[in-house]
Amino acid sequence: MLIWHRRLWLIDHGAALYFHHTWKNYRDRSRDPFPAIKDHVLLPLSSALQAIDSKMTGQLTPAIIDQIIQLIPDAWLVESSPFSEITQHRAAYIEYLLNRLELPHTFLEEAIRARSRYL
Repeated sequence: MLIWHRRLWLIDHGAALYFHHTWKNYRDRSRDPFPAIKDHVLLPLSSALQAIDSKMTGQLTPAIIDQIIQLIPDAWLVESSPFSEITQHRAAYIEYLLNRLELPHTFLEEAIRARSRYL
């Protein structure tokens, strides 16, 4: 969230995809629960976590993930890349995100647990 000219703006913060800051053990980390969710400013207001997870998981298909990853500019995948080819880097993004879609959704379980402290 951003306050600009005395107005609240909801902004996309792509850097919040923590996994792409380091690709070390990305396959293992794709199944991590994301404990930092406990600090999310909107967590106390998120009353429909399971319903939204189910809805979004049904809409976020492998084809859509692939289409999104193909939109990443090549230049973003070259600088400081641990992969020898851009196609490998794109494949790592796809693999990570598809792994996050697999059940169980440990990140959902973590969010529900963290939110319970507000009830």
